[in-house]
Amino acid sequence: MKDSLFFSLRTFDQTTQLIIAIACGVLFGAISLLITPLWTLVILLGLVSVIATIKRPELGILAVLALLSSVVGYNKIPVINIGPGRLYITEPIVIGLFLLFLVRWLLEPDFKLAHTPLDLPLLLFYGWAILSTAIALLQSQLAIEQMIPEVRTVSYYLLFFPIINLILKERNLKLLIEGFFFLATLVSIMVIVQYVFGVTAPFLSGRVETLVTVKRVYGDITRITDIAGEGILTVAVITKFVTMFISKPRFRSWLEIIQWLTITTAFIMNFNRAHWIAGIGVGLLAVILVKGIDRQRFITWIITFLLLLPLVYVPVIINPDTKVSRFITASLNRLSSSISNEQLSGSRHVSTLTQRNFEYQYAFPEIMSHPLLGLGLGANYRPKLAGIATSSYWIHNGHVWIMVKTGLVGYFFLMWFCIARIVRGFKYWRLIPDSRMRGYFLGFTLSFLGFMVIATLHTSFMALFWAPVIALSSGVSEVMIKLYVPNQKPA
Repeated sequence: MKDSLFFSLRTFDQTTQLIIAIACGVLFGAISLLITPLWTLVILLGLVSVIATIKRPELGILAVLALLSSVVGYNKIPVINIGPGRLYITEPIVIGLFLLFLVRWLLEPDFKLAHTPLDLPLLLFYGWAILSTAIALLQSQLAIEQMIPEVRTVSYYLLFFPIINLILKERNLKLLIEGFFFLATLVSIMVIVQYVFGVTAPFLSGRVETLVTVKRVYGDITRITDIAGEGILTVAVITKFVTMFISKPRFRSWLEIIQWLTITTAFIMNFNRAHWIAGIGVGLLAVILVKGIDRQRFITWIITFLLLLPLVYVPVIINPDTKVSRFITASLNRLSSSISNEQLSGSRHVSTLTQRNFEYQYAFPEIMSHPLLGLGLGANYRPKLAGIATSSYWIHNGHVWIMVKTGLVGYFFLMWFCIARIVRGFKYWRLIPDSRMRGYFLGFTLSFLGFMVIATLHTSFMALFWAPVIALSSGVSEVMIKLYVPNQKPA
C-alpha cells in the first residue's frame, strides 16, 4: 500500500481479476433469481457508486447535493423503507462517507482526522439539538414522526466532516467545485425552461406562479421560487461573480461569463427580494474588500459590463412590449418595491411581512418559557390558525426557528459556528496565492454571510435543500485553508 488503503485492489494480476469477475457474475445471477430485475440493477449501480466514491469521494458528496439541492424535489427523492420509517437514498451515501474516512483512520497509519475551529461549535449545536429533541420525546411532548424531518435537516450539516476528511488533494477539490457549478448551471437551465413553459405546465418542485408586485399582477411573468436548487443558485451566483472578476482575464473567462449570466437569469426568476438584496449587498462588499491587482481586474470587468449595458437597456426602451423587455421591467419594479414609499406605508409587500407577526407573538413567549433546551426539533409552538396558517411548527425566520426548537443555548452554538466560519473566511482569503481559488474562497464566504441575512426572512437554517450547500461551502473553505495557506496545519 502506498498512499491508499485500496492500493492493493488495483494490483491484482489478470487471473485474480478474471476470478473476481466470474464470481461477481455468478453472484448477481443468483441475486436476480431472488429479487426483481429492478432491484438487481439498483444493487449493481449501488456497488458501482460505492467503488467510485471510494476512489473519488467528492462524487458521493456531489450525489448528495444533486439529489437534495438541485432539481429533485424532496417528495421525489428515492427512499428506502425500513419498518415504520424510511431513509432518503442520500442518507446511506452520507453514512458511507463517514465510514470511509473512519475506516481509513483506523487502518491507514498515515491517515489523520482533520480538525478545524468549526468542529466543536458544529458538534455542540447538533448534540444540543438532538438532546433537546430526545428530552421532548421522553416527556411525551413530541411524536417521533414530527421530529424526523427537522432532525434530518440538521443532520446534513454534518456533511462538513466527510468533506474536510476526504477531500485531501487539489484534484479532489477542483472536481468538487466544478461539480458544484455544473449542478448550479443545470438548475439554472431547468428554471429558464420552466419560465418558458410558464404556470400552465409546472414541472419543478416548489412554487411556480404568476408574479404579483405591489398589487400589480404580471400575467406573463412567471415566478419560480422555493425550489430545491434555490440555495445552490444563490451561492453560485455570488461565488461565480467574485471569482470571475478577480481572476486573470482569458478566453475561458468569457465562457464563465455566459455561465454566470445563465445562473443570474435563473436567480432573478425567483423574484425573491431577500435573496436579491443579500446578493447585491455582498457583491458590493466584495468590491470594497478586494485590493491591488484583484481590484484592478474587478474595475476592468465592471467597466466592460457598463459599456455593454446599453446593448441590453436600449432595446428594452425601444421595444417595451417584448417578453425580454417586460421581464427586465418587472424585475426592476420588483427590486425598487423593496424601498419604495408605497411599500413602507402599507402595501402588499409590507402585509407579506407583517402577516408573519403572529409567528413572533407565539414564538417569543415559547423562547422565554424554554430558554435552554427549546421545544425540540419538530415541535409545534402554536395552534393551527384557520385562514392564516395551516401548520403549527413553521416559522419564516430561520434564526427564530432555531431559538424556539433548540433554545438560546442551541442558537448560541450555531451562531458560534457561523461567526467563526465568516471570521476565518475574511482572515484567510487574501493568503491564498491562486487567484481563482482565492475568488472561490471569498465567494463562498460572502455567500455564507448573505445566507445568514436571508435566514432572517426565510427558513434557510431549517431548509433541507440549504443544509448540504452550507456544509459544502464551509467544508470546501477549510480544505482550501489547509491546501493553499502557507504554514497552516490541522488544528
